[in-house]
Amino acid sequence: MQTLILSLVFASLFFSILRISNLKAQILLLLGLALVPLFSVYFGNPSFRLYAWHGFMHMGIVYQIMNGNIPPENPLLAGHTLLYPWANHWLISGIVSTLNTSPANIFFTLNLVYLLLTVIIVFKISVFITSNKKSGIFSAFLAVFGMTFFSRGFLHEKALSKLLSILNVHVDERAIPVFFKFVSSGINQLGILLFALFLYLSIHIFSTKSNSKVRPIYWLGFFLVCILTTFFYPIYMPALVASTFACCAVMFLYGKKQFLSKIYMTLICLCVGVSLFVPYLYQIAAEKSDAASISIGIFNPQHLIHNGLAYILATLPLAIVLVWKREALRSAFLKKPVAILILATVTIVTAGLFIVMKGSTTSVEYKYLILTCFTIGIIGGIAFKEFYQSNQILAFLLTTSFLLPISAVVFMVNSHLPISQEYREVGKSIITTNPSEQALYDWIIQETSSDSVFIDSQRKTTVLGQRQLYIGLDLEGKHSDFYPARLDGWWSESARLLYEQGYPTEILELRRRVVEDIYDRTKTQLNDELFSELSKVASEHATYIVCRTESIESKFINDNRFKKVFSLYNFALYQFST
Repeated sequence: MQTLILSLVFASLFFSILRISNLKAQILLLLGLALVPLFSVYFGNPSFRLYAWHGFMHMGIVYQIMNGNIPPENPLLAGHTLLYPWANHWLISGIVSTLNTSPANIFFTLNLVYLLLTVIIVFKISVFITSNKKSGIFSAFLAVFGMTFFSRGFLHEKALSKLLSILNVHVDERAIPVFFKFVSSGINQLGILLFALFLYLSIHIFSTKSNSKVRPIYWLGFFLVCILTTFFYPIYMPALVASTFACCAVMFLYGKKQFLSKIYMTLICLCVGVSLFVPYLYQIAAEKSDAASISIGIFNPQHLIHNGLAYILATLPLAIVLVWKREALRSAFLKKPVAILILATVTIVTAGLFIVMKGSTTSVEYKYLILTCFTIGIIGGIAFKEFYQSNQILAFLLTTSFLLPISAVVFMVNSHLPISQEYREVGKSIITTNPSEQALYDWIIQETSSDSVFIDSQRKTTVLGQRQLYIGLDLEGKHSDFYPARLDGWWSESARLLYEQGYPTEILELRRRVVEDIYDRTKTQLNDELFSELSKVASEHATYIVCRTESIESKFINDNRFKKVFSLYNFALYQFST
């Protein structure tokens, strides 16, 4: 019920602002309203700004880069190159160093900037097509904040779950609405913004009259979008490449020779922009195991049916509006046929990618559901404006239902995300409120080299100590009843994160056994396999073992291969020497 009430409040504010006659004031108020859910999440539960979902995972990468490791090693798997796009973390590390503030602050600030810019770009795309600012407002709302209630917060959740169970289909709640991605630390947000820019620039390039030259700023922008997407969020590169080629093909069929010069130039910008970062792509992808591979499930009928039904269910509410008010789309097509063709083509391409792509261990295809819902939301705003003008009561009710997922996230973050420990920020550092534990991390930062390797029963050393772990495990962490797999700041267990990123299972299993053996309280001494493995690491890096209890420390006290270098209350640090 509280989710419904909050959705009614958001919808009421939205519709009240739509009635303001002063257009400039209306736009400014709507931009402010767009940020309200974001601030409701971050300030309703201030700790969430630090934890987010994968907040500590991303901050650990930022600290690795700040330590001078480029390309960075994985902070959760010392000695192994990070098999994950790290360009955004490199950008954030530079801002953190310049402003002397914590990575969490920069993630939050950039989320705010990316959200505003994405909303503005979608608004401009829609207004360019329709010359109607209300269409732009509804396009921004549907593309970013809501276009379906097949996600968190649906009023009849039990009925919905039963329906999905009967159909044997799962609508990935991480994909819709797009707004979800702007409340988490990560890199998807910039990818969405760049994709919005790609749509805006493509529409303007091909909508230019045949006897007029395309403004150089559009070509430069398109070239930069290709570069930045490849560098910052390469997982969207297939969508960018496929959409560009498809749009060029459609433009050729639609206009024949009229678009030839634009097609050539567009493809040159794409190919050159992407090829500039082939070494970077090779670095993060070449060594990945099969666990991280992505296949085309075109010969897997079950996969195609599953994702096809998910797409239909996700877009069904807005699809009904589109069919109902199809005359609005026909009118828009007559005004700006090229723009509508490009949006429709990209929607079909991204929907196709979502339906046919299949991750080996993860549902990575949901990233493309984000894009196709984002694009169809822009088109949907044109029809929704007509729907609003013809029946405001129904439009209000539908808008309220679309806002249920966002309202549910606000309450979920404020009510169901327990944390095991409070933290605060001092300059660039994240500080624990436990003084003795913080003394340990202070010593690590001040007295150990930046390439030191730590063995610990928790993962916090990557953030609080700004160092890399032999392997990140949380052997003492408390699992949440609400999300059993979620651990503070990582959301998923490291074994899963590392496996899905493409690291070989045998390496992960060996290191896990070593660490579990060290912290096994039933064993009084370490086995030979452990010493052999530790020697390999210690021969290249200074290697330390963190002891958080006296029972664990007793294993090292009488062994001259381990030297105590720090001790305070229950915390001790031993350096291993070969």
